[in-house]
Amino acid sequence: MKAAALGILLGAAMLPALAQTTDDNDQDGRVHVQIHCATDTGKCEAPPAPPVPPAPPAPPAPPVPGAAEAGMPPVPAVPPVPAPPPPPKLPPVPAEAHAACANKPAGSALTWNLGEGEVMKGVCARRHGRMVFVLRSYALNG
Repeated sequence: MKAAALGILLGAAMLPALAQTTDDNDQDGRVHVQIHCATDTGKCEAPPAPPVPPAPPAPPAPPVPGAAEAGMPPVPAVPPVPAPPPPPKLPPVPAEAHAACANKPAGSALTWNLGEGEVMKGVCARRHGRMVFVLRSYALNG
């Protein structure tokens, strides 16, 4: 059974190759040159020189710049990038934040909520003999 299936598959694969035929009337398919020489001396003229083969086709012309876009409008210029807005003006550190650092050691982190989404973060540091709040970041989420 396997041999029969294999034979059928091979036959199906070979069928297109067997179906191809050659056309004997095709002038480009085969060239046959025959020279007849009928002289009494046994010397025939030299056969004529074979014709010069045709020149290969010229390569396609390179594309002309701008030819593809001939029917298209020009690409608009990209507008310049606008300058970023200025940073928000920082509000002064409230006196309550300085007072909160009065009884903390130097380097203590402190977050001060100003309300309305405004948050100041910083550390307590000793300046001019007293503990003060030193601003490190300010966030305005409103």
